[in-house]
Amino acid sequence: MPFPESYVGEHNIVKLNFFSLMVIIGLLSLSMGYLFISSYYDDFITEFENIKHDYIYLQKEKTVSQLHIELENIAMQNDQINRSLIENLKKKTYSAYKIARVIEATYHKKKSEQEIKSIVVSSVRSIRRESYTDCYLIDQYGHIYSLDQEQEKRPDVFFIDFPDKTGLSLMKRLSIKTRTQSEAYFRYGTKDDNQPNNEHLNGTMFLKHYESFNWFIGFGISDFMARKTTIDKVLSNLKNQGADHRADFEIYEVLGASQSALGILMDNRHPELVGSVLNINTKDAKGGFFLKELLEKRENPENQFIEIWEQKTKSEPAMLKYTHFKSYSKWNWLITKSFFPDSHEEINIRNKIEALERNIKDKLLYIAILFLFFVVIAILVSIVFSRKFGVIFNNYKSKVEIRTRELAEKNRQLKDKIHENALVENSLREGEYRLRQLASEVQLAEERERRQIAEDLHDSIGSTLSISNLKLEMLGSKLTDLTSKKDLESTHQLIKQVIQQTRFLTFQLSPPILYKMGLEAALYGLLEQTERLHHLKTEFEDDRQEKYLEEDIRIHLFRSVRELVVNSIKHAKADWLKVSVWKKNHKIHIEVLDDGQGFNVTQEAISSHEKAGFGLFSIRERLKLLGGQLIIESEIDKGTRVVIEAPLKGQ
Repeated sequence: MPFPESYVGEHNIVKLNFFSLMVIIGLLSLSMGYLFISSYYDDFITEFENIKHDYIYLQKEKTVSQLHIELENIAMQNDQINRSLIENLKKKTYSAYKIARVIEATYHKKKSEQEIKSIVVSSVRSIRRESYTDCYLIDQYGHIYSLDQEQEKRPDVFFIDFPDKTGLSLMKRLSIKTRTQSEAYFRYGTKDDNQPNNEHLNGTMFLKHYESFNWFIGFGISDFMARKTTIDKVLSNLKNQGADHRADFEIYEVLGASQSALGILMDNRHPELVGSVLNINTKDAKGGFFLKELLEKRENPENQFIEIWEQKTKSEPAMLKYTHFKSYSKWNWLITKSFFPDSHEEINIRNKIEALERNIKDKLLYIAILFLFFVVIAILVSIVFSRKFGVIFNNYKSKVEIRTRELAEKNRQLKDKIHENALVENSLREGEYRLRQLASEVQLAEERERRQIAEDLHDSIGSTLSISNLKLEMLGSKLTDLTSKKDLESTHQLIKQVIQQTRFLTFQLSPPILYKMGLEAALYGLLEQTERLHHLKTEFEDDRQEKYLEEDIRIHLFRSVRELVVNSIKHAKADWLKVSVWKKNHKIHIEVLDDGQGFNVTQEAISSHEKAGFGLFSIRERLKLLGGQLIIESEIDKGTRVVIEAPLKGQ
């Protein structure tokens, strides 16, 4: 709308100039203020993007570190389980060898050699064993039998070190290799006509020479079954640990000849998917072929991440997930670890940015309105606002920088702590294994010395005394002088006492019945001897089930029961004592019950009863190392009940 002519005049020029100047100054001020504020806003957005980048980088570093630790844990479990499977072959072979020895000693001169052989084979076949091991027997003619198949010949089994040797030639080779210790590990193979190209199925076998029949007895496990058993145990261990950091931890198996599909072995976020198969056409929540990208990059996955969009329900928005992956080529596994970048801190920063942006827009609109009516006030408001905003931005920028440094420091501390915990855990696990192994070796060495001393007492002193006793009896029948005959009879009684004491000392050192007839017979003999020497009533009860025990466990159980019997006599002043033995839940249970004085069961009381060598505390701690436990129930003047639990062989 043009100005009216009456208004345009000299007397109004000053007013028009002033008005025009104020409008120009106002518009310039408004533009400068807007540019000034926009500059600060752009700098703030840039800083925010840098913070976001640093945060994601730190999260990626943490994820890479955690996945690396998981791979080391899997590799360590693989080695430990493999060693355990191979060592188990040796333990089973020792058990079969000992059973054969006991049977041969029991039926020697009572049955024919062929009958004894048949009983040995039947007994060895009945040994409790896992389904993934096979029991083998090689007779004196070099014929290989599988005791898992009713003594069926196995002509398809051969030894890799000397594949063409059979019959007596094979026996000669086996004897040469086992010449030093009469036992050794062997690599063997099995020809399977169902496999393409008659492929050999290899494995590991432990054989021990059974001298009496010139046999070799042993157990074997195929590489395929060892690998399958190891994988199953590793997966079971990982699932049972249930650590929080495994919330986004998955394990896949690469399938197919072209390796274009993945089988889900472990997924803690979606356990219902375990066992299903993902093909190359599988898409994420936004239609991306993430599986194709994952398979393409798995050949060179060093610190690589792929982005996957995940949507829990249709009503919720899709969330971005960064996934890191590593290949475990030994089992053809692909292991992934993921994280979602939408943390609480980032959401908080984004909310502040949006609030600040809305505030800036409102202020600009308010300033524009003020500039239209009050130019001077608008300029002042623009300057004041710009300065205040600059102060706010600088303060906030300082806080963000401090927070970024704190996050970096916390992440470094977290990585150090994870590494330290991993080292401590490995050290504790190795220490516990070595402690248990050392304790077993020390006790077995002590028991061997006891057995040697007992045999020496029995073979040398015992035999000499028995012969002397016999000669004294013969001499007494020839004497006619009553005085000499009386003195000879006194000497004869003294020698009898020495013989009894020698037998008692032999039993105390190492009862032969423990190794020849087993734990139950040794405990029964202990109670008979206790009742005869200390004149108290004893009872023994056995459920008559077969209980296969490791030698060190059997020795420890016998000595533990003997210590408890001594405690009942010396400390509890018992008049009645009962020992019960039964098998339950793959464990052996031994109950020692007396009617003695009893005591209050506390840690201090148990420690105060500790005597040199083998008290309650020592029994309990040793049982813990062997995988068992000690249960004590007692009250003053109401007797004592002690229950010992220990694992059976192969359990």
